[in-house]
Amino acid sequence: MVGSLKRNIANFFYFSLLNEGVAVEASSKAFGLINKTLKSKSMSVEKLEPSLVVHECNNVFKDFFKKARFGTGVPLEAGWQFNTNIDQGLWRHFVRDSDEDEYMAVIWSSILKFKDEDIAKGLGVTVGTVRHRTGRGLRKLGSMWGG
Repeated sequence: MVGSLKRNIANFFYFSLLNEGVAVEASSKAFGLINKTLKSKSMSVEKLEPSLVVHECNNVFKDFFKKARFGTGVPLEAGWQFNTNIDQGLWRHFVRDSDEDEYMAVIWSSILKFKDEDIAKGLGVTVGTVRHRTGRGLRKLGSMWGG
């Protein structure tokens, strides 16, 4: 479970920040915050609600977004470490041309396979909003891929 959690957090920041160095730093911070929450609630990782992961990662993302975009860019060379068939060039184009809400929803729902209910709870929005954002993002990504 811990390995899967770390992998999901690392994948989230890898795909959302598009800067490996910053993604590693953000992943470490998010995992530390989640561990702190678990300890304060005397919970085990097995009882961790996915919505807490979404919530904490979303907050950390906001802290690291500017650093990732305007700091020194580190090429995305570790893509091979992640079990995904995503075209990195297409993904960068999608993130650059999309609304943050769209690509975040696609990451949580389609790449990391979190349930819409957990994403909605973590982001503080409705399930319908999550589904709308995911659908809009996937349509945009599909049109980029096909066009």
